[in-house]
Formats: sequence, C-alpha cells, structure tokens
Amino acid sequence: MLDEAVGYIAQDSLTAAQQLLIDALDAGASLTTLSERGRTVPELEDSNTRELFVQRYRLIYEVHPTEIHILAFLEEKEGQVLNLEFCSHFMVVVLHGSAFADRV
Repeated sequence: MLDEAVGYIAQDSLTAAQQLLIDALDAGASLTTLSERGRTVPELEDSNTRELFVQRYRLIYEVHPTEIHILAFLEEKEGQVLNLEFCSHFMVVVLHGSAFADRV
C-alpha cells in the first residue's frame, strides 16, 4: 500500500517519494481531530467508510467511535473497481490522542 507507492516513486525521485510519505502521514494524523472530513467512498454505500486524496492516491478509512481504521492507500485510476474485501486495516488512528498503532 503506502510503502509500495513510496518505494515505486523512490526509483525515480527520492524527494517525491519522501513528500508522498509526509503528505500521507499528515493526512492520517489529521484524522485524529477531523475524522469525517473525507468524502464517503462513492463505490460503497457506507457512510462510515471515507476517503481523502493524497496527491494521486486515495487514502480509504473507516470511522469508528474511538478510532479510525486506515483500510487502503490506492492509486487513483479511472475506471478502477474498488474491492476492499482483501483489506484488513494496516494502521489505526486513535481519536482521543495522537498515537498510531501498527496493525491491530
């Protein structure tokens, strides 16, 4: 997901890869106080599943009462079919604080 995108971009530009990583982490961190700022994912009929755009990528997450589950970090592609069945959350953002926990 994120590490794959950063690694791929780093092959051409380390600076661009670092900026993507910073932008993605900043977007995730912003969810500690603005958890519902992203739009609902158009392909899904679930108001708790939302997305933010980070450069040309979609940061897809689920809103829960006390935490946010980051589900996917996907390149935006026209005509792409979103399938989250394979995704387990890879990061949890705790709402009552600013801690990040790796895979839960």
